[in-house]
Amino acid sequence: MKLIVRIFNIVIMALSLLATVLLFTTPTFSFNSNVGINVKKFSEFVPSTPYTEGMKIEEMLGTEEIHVGIKFAVTMKDVPSVMSADRDTINKTMISPNVDDLTALLHEPVDLITDYAIKTVMKNLAKEEIEKQVEIAKNQYGATESTAQEIMEEVGIDDEYITNLSNNVYLAANEDEATIDTLTNCLYEQVDETLAKVEESGCVDTSRYNEESKVDIKNKLVSAFDQLKLVKEDGKLQKISQISYLYLSDYLAQQLSGKVEDEVLVQKADETVPQYADRLISVFVLTQIPTPVYQIIGYTSLGIMVAIIAFAAIWLAIFGICLYKTLSKNPGMKFGVWFWIIGAFQLILGLGITIAGKFALPKVKIPFIMDALPIKSIVLAPRTSALIPSIIFIGFIALAIVYVIIRSFVRKEER
Repeated sequence: MKLIVRIFNIVIMALSLLATVLLFTTPTFSFNSNVGINVKKFSEFVPSTPYTEGMKIEEMLGTEEIHVGIKFAVTMKDVPSVMSADRDTINKTMISPNVDDLTALLHEPVDLITDYAIKTVMKNLAKEEIEKQVEIAKNQYGATESTAQEIMEEVGIDDEYITNLSNNVYLAANEDEATIDTLTNCLYEQVDETLAKVEESGCVDTSRYNEESKVDIKNKLVSAFDQLKLVKEDGKLQKISQISYLYLSDYLAQQLSGKVEDEVLVQKADETVPQYADRLISVFVLTQIPTPVYQIIGYTSLGIMVAIIAFAAIWLAIFGICLYKTLSKNPGMKFGVWFWIIGAFQLILGLGITIAGKFALPKVKIPFIMDALPIKSIVLAPRTSALIPSIIFIGFIALAIVYVIIRSFVRKEER
């Protein structure tokens, strides 16, 4: 029987040592988080023009919220540096890297929204101009009662055709070094090809489509792109696929004006528009976080550090006592009251926080960030390095019951 007790002691020693190591080698605390982007609010950054009316990005995406998953962790080596609740230290150690990760993950949904919004503008603009020219050509011919829409459908100029046409214009606008002239030339070509196709119906006369018509098209295009803030002073176009970042950075710069130094708000020479927007998001988030949050982080870090040291001390004490008992004539040992008290706290900090994060924290929102940015929800699912040790502690409860029974048999034998 004593041999069995010694084997149990070795198992207990191994588990105690494992729990101690895990307390210091796994992330001290981490968040498996989820951020929901409010599609409708984000689409409001796109300036309103006659060509964006009726644009419902939520319906196109099939959702009002795009979810982006992020993960970040704080290790034991980071904890001492944030216990002081110093704002700059916490920003550098914990917040800024995680905001950077978040902004990088936001690029995909932002690009998706941008792509749809601008292509919608292109499509509406192209469709309006083509219908106008077909109507003029129809009236010039003067011998048909068919509408412009009916003539277009008759020769295959349907929604799919207009979509493909507008995509060509979009690609031209998104070229490096694209200008308003290269874009209008592309649109001219698309309209030329369409009117040539319409002539196949035999119901139109396109002779009035001339240089004067092209000037009118260019003026409309310039007006639409000016409203979209896409035309630079030198006539070149902003990178059209980056337009949402342009709007977002403008918005953030306005929000930050007077709160940070002016040079922070200026786009750097080596920054792309997305990089500029990312930097302003980071600056904005950091300026929005109130001082009490940093105090909470400092106190929490201090509390976790003390708790982990206490947990480790108990596990090491169990290891030491178990080792001593295993080598002694009487290998049986007791789990002291402090083991159960500290173990209960460990259970709360480990498994308890994990369960709370799964069922309670998803209902918690962070208004000081969400009210200003196009964020609909933030879910924080916290974990601590006490998670696995707390599970080991649960195993110890069952192990202790069996251990007590075996130890009682050993005592009976000794009597």
